[in-house]
Amino acid sequence: MPKFNMSPADASKMVNYFAAIDGVDYPYNYDPRTRESYLAAKNEQHPDRLGDALKVVTQTECVKCHLVGDYTPTGSERNNAPALDRVYNRLRPDFLLPWIANPKRLLPYTRMQANIPPDKPVSQALYKGSSEQQLEALIDLLLNYNRYMESRTSIKPMVKVPESDTPQADAGRRETSAAKGG
Repeated sequence: MPKFNMSPADASKMVNYFAAIDGVDYPYNYDPRTRESYLAAKNEQHPDRLGDALKVVTQTECVKCHLVGDYTPTGSERNNAPALDRVYNRLRPDFLLPWIANPKRLLPYTRMQANIPPDKPVSQALYKGSSEQQLEALIDLLLNYNRYMESRTSIKPMVKVPESDTPQADAGRRETSAAKGG
């Protein structure tokens, strides 16, 4: 691949320009499944829906090959499976259902299995619902993974800034140092 030595901002401008000239939806498409109102309505029907979908990811065959967050699978199963926590910005939303439902239909030589067949939903202990409902929730999780995880884990309460590293402490050290002639 050639290197064009341009900044990410310049590359984005170029992609946007070509997409606009060609009249394509991407990168201008917006999937309604990423709207807060859609997610809230779905969560009313199935409380903690995305949390249950995450259980499907973390407690089934998915984690044998796919990276998820800070988890990396070990062994020969690791293959070239993409990181699931980055699907939302790497794959088109309309591709996800056919791929997850039956990957071999799209790519016959793939190693990925149909983990939620239409007639056999995953364990109801993980996600109560039909295969279709489980697939839909899984896709919604993948499309909203970053937002979902941010809402579950806040770093701010965990951060404790040492007093010596605060701007006030730095100013105090400078004043003390200047008074001593240093």
